[in-house]
Amino acid sequence: MRFLVRLAVVAFALGAAITAGFIFLVVASFGEPAMHELIAGLGFASFFALFDAIMSEGAPDVAALAIGAALWTMALMVLVLPPAVAAAAGEIGGWRSFVWYGGASGLISAAMPWAAGAGRAGEGELRITLLLFLTGSLSGLVYWLIAGRTAGIERSEPAA
Repeated sequence: MRFLVRLAVVAFALGAAITAGFIFLVVASFGEPAMHELIAGLGFASFFALFDAIMSEGAPDVAALAIGAALWTMALMVLVLPPAVAAAAGEIGGWRSFVWYGGASGLISAAMPWAAGAGRAGEGELRITLLLFLTGSLSGLVYWLIAGRTAGIERSEPAA
C-alpha cells in the first residue's frame, strides 16, 4: 500500500514540477532577448517549412506532424526528462537533499541543448543555458518540496 501512495505522490509531484518549469520558462522567456531571437527564428523557420510543404506535392499533414513532433521532443527534453531523471535517481537512492533535486534537474536541463549539438559558445546561448538551468532547478525544487523531502523514509507500523 505504501508503494501505491508513494507512486501517487511522485506522479503528482512530477506533474507539479513540470508545470512550474513550463510556466517559469514561458514567463522568463519574455524578458530574455536571446530567447526572443530563438523563438522568432524557430517560428519563421517552422512557418516557412510548413508553407513550403503545403505548396509542394507532398502531404502537408506529414510536415505539420513532423514540426509538431520536433517541438514536442524539445519540450520533453527540457521540461519533462530532467525532473523525471532526478526524481527517479533520488527515489531509488533515497536522497532527500534539495541540492540534489534542484542541482541535478538544473544541470540536465542546461545540458540538453549542448548534448543535442545545438549549443554554441555565444553570449545569447550562454544566457539561454542559464535560463534552462534555472528552469530545471525550479522544477527539481518543486518536486523536492512535494515528494523529495520524504524519499526513502520508511514509516514504522504501529505495534499490534
